[in-house]
Amino acid sequence: MNKQSYRTLTEEHFCHQLWQNDLIMAEQELTFFEHLLDQLNPIGLPNSPGADYLDEILSNLHHFNRLIPVLKQDIQQTEKQLATDVKATDNVSAAQKKDHAYLRSEMDDFEQSYRQFKQTFRTLFTSNR
Repeated sequence: MNKQSYRTLTEEHFCHQLWQNDLIMAEQELTFFEHLLDQLNPIGLPNSPGADYLDEILSNLHHFNRLIPVLKQDIQQTEKQLATDVKATDNVSAAQKKDHAYLRSEMDDFEQSYRQFKQTFRTLFTSNR
Protein backbone atom coordinates (compact mmCIF):
# COMPACT_ATOMS: atom_id res chain seq x y z
CA MET A 1 0.00 0.00 0.00
CA ASN A 2 1.41 3.37 -0.96
CA LYS A 3 1.65 6.28 1.47
CA GLN A 4 -1.30 8.19 0.04
CA SER A 5 -3.62 5.18 0.25
CA TYR A 6 -2.47 4.47 3.79
CA ARG A 7 -3.08 8.09 4.79
CA THR A 8 -6.57 8.03 3.24
CA LEU A 9 -7.36 4.75 4.97
CA THR A 10 -6.15 6.07 8.32
CA GLU A 11 -8.06 9.35 7.97
CA GLU A 12 -11.30 7.62 6.99
CA HIS A 13 -11.02 5.08 9.79
CA PHE A 14 -10.30 7.86 12.30
CA CYS A 15 -13.34 9.84 11.11
CA HIS A 16 -15.54 6.76 11.43
CA GLN A 17 -14.37 6.22 15.00
CA LEU A 18 -14.97 9.89 15.87
CA TRP A 19 -18.43 9.85 14.34
CA GLN A 20 -19.37 6.64 16.16
CA ASN A 21 -18.24 8.18 19.45
CA ASP A 22 -20.13 11.41 18.73
CA LEU A 23 -23.29 9.43 18.06
CA ILE A 24 -22.89 7.38 21.23
CA MET A 25 -22.48 10.60 23.21
CA ALA A 26 -25.57 12.08 21.56
CA GLU A 27 -27.57 8.98 22.51
CA GLN A 28 -26.54 9.43 26.13
CA GLU A 29 -27.39 13.13 26.05
CA LEU A 30 -30.79 12.45 24.52
CA THR A 31 -31.60 10.04 27.35
CA PHE A 32 -30.67 12.75 29.83
CA PHE A 33 -32.71 15.38 27.94
CA GLU A 34 -35.73 13.09 27.87
CA HIS A 35 -35.43 12.67 31.63
CA LEU A 36 -35.34 16.45 32.08
CA LEU A 37 -38.42 16.85 29.87
CA ASP A 38 -40.25 14.33 32.02
CA GLN A 39 -39.42 16.47 35.05
CA LEU A 40 -40.69 19.64 33.35
CA ASN A 41 -43.98 18.05 32.38
CA PRO A 42 -44.20 14.76 34.31
CA ILE A 43 -47.59 13.59 33.06
CA GLY A 44 -47.58 15.27 29.66
CA LEU A 45 -50.32 17.79 30.36
CA PRO A 46 -51.38 19.43 27.09
CA ASN A 47 -52.39 22.66 28.87
CA SER A 48 -49.17 23.13 30.80
CA PRO A 49 -47.18 26.30 30.04
CA GLY A 50 -45.07 25.84 26.93
CA ALA A 51 -46.74 22.53 25.98
CA ASP A 52 -46.49 23.30 22.25
CA TYR A 53 -42.82 24.11 22.65
CA LEU A 54 -42.32 20.92 24.65
CA ASP A 55 -44.02 18.92 21.89
CA GLU A 56 -41.65 20.40 19.33
CA ILE A 57 -38.64 19.60 21.50
CA LEU A 58 -39.93 16.07 22.11
CA SER A 59 -40.52 15.59 18.39
CA ASN A 60 -36.95 16.65 17.64
CA LEU A 61 -35.65 14.40 20.40
CA HIS A 62 -37.46 11.43 18.85
CA HIS A 63 -36.15 12.41 15.42
CA PHE A 64 -32.57 12.18 16.68
CA ASN A 65 -33.33 8.91 18.47
CA ARG A 66 -34.45 7.48 15.11
CA LEU A 67 -31.64 9.05 13.07
CA ILE A 68 -28.68 8.01 15.22
CA PRO A 69 -29.03 4.23 14.68
CA VAL A 70 -29.31 4.81 10.92
CA LEU A 71 -26.13 6.88 10.89
CA LYS A 72 -24.31 4.36 13.07
CA GLN A 73 -25.31 1.55 10.73
CA ASP A 74 -24.19 3.55 7.67
CA ILE A 75 -20.82 4.19 9.31
CA GLN A 76 -20.40 0.52 10.23
CA GLN A 77 -21.27 -0.61 6.70
CA THR A 78 -18.87 1.90 5.19
CA GLU A 79 -16.14 0.80 7.58
CA LYS A 80 -16.70 -2.86 6.65
CA GLN A 81 -16.64 -2.03 2.95
CA LEU A 82 -13.47 -0.02 3.44
CA ALA A 83 -11.80 -3.01 5.10
CA THR A 84 -12.99 -5.34 2.34
CA ASP A 85 -11.76 -3.02 -0.42
CA VAL A 86 -8.36 -2.54 1.18
CA LYS A 87 -7.92 -6.29 1.72
CA ALA A 88 -8.88 -7.05 -1.88
CA THR A 89 -7.08 -4.26 -3.72
CA ASP A 90 -4.67 -2.81 -1.17
CA ASN A 91 -6.18 0.54 -2.07
CA VAL A 92 -9.11 2.83 -1.19
CA SER A 93 -11.52 2.83 -4.13
CA ALA A 94 -13.09 5.90 -5.69
CA ALA A 95 -16.52 4.59 -4.68
CA GLN A 96 -15.31 4.29 -1.10
CA LYS A 97 -14.09 7.89 -1.18
CA LYS A 98 -17.53 8.98 -2.43
CA ASP A 99 -19.22 7.02 0.35
CA HIS A 100 -16.97 8.70 2.88
CA ALA A 101 -17.72 12.15 1.44
CA TYR A 102 -21.44 11.39 1.64
CA LEU A 103 -21.09 10.26 5.26
CA ARG A 104 -19.10 13.37 6.08
CA SER A 105 -21.90 15.50 4.66
CA GLU A 106 -24.53 13.54 6.62
CA MET A 107 -22.54 13.87 9.84
CA ASP A 108 -21.97 17.58 9.26
CA ASP A 109 -25.74 18.02 8.84
CA PHE A 110 -26.40 15.92 11.93
CA GLU A 111 -23.90 17.85 14.04
CA GLN A 112 -25.32 21.20 12.94
CA SER A 113 -28.95 20.28 13.57
CA TYR A 114 -28.10 18.50 16.85
CA ARG A 115 -26.17 21.54 18.06
CA GLN A 116 -29.20 23.72 17.27
CA PHE A 117 -31.48 21.26 19.08
CA LYS A 118 -29.26 21.39 22.17
CA GLN A 119 -29.28 25.18 22.12
CA THR A 120 -33.07 25.23 21.84
CA PHE A 121 -33.32 22.70 24.64
CA ARG A 122 -31.06 24.75 26.90
CA THR A 123 -33.12 27.86 26.19
CA LEU A 124 -36.35 26.03 27.06
CA PHE A 125 -34.97 24.48 30.20
CA THR A 126 -33.37 27.64 31.56
CA SER A 127 -36.44 29.77 30.82
CA ASN A 128 -38.71 27.36 32.74
CA ARG A 129 -36.64 27.35 35.92
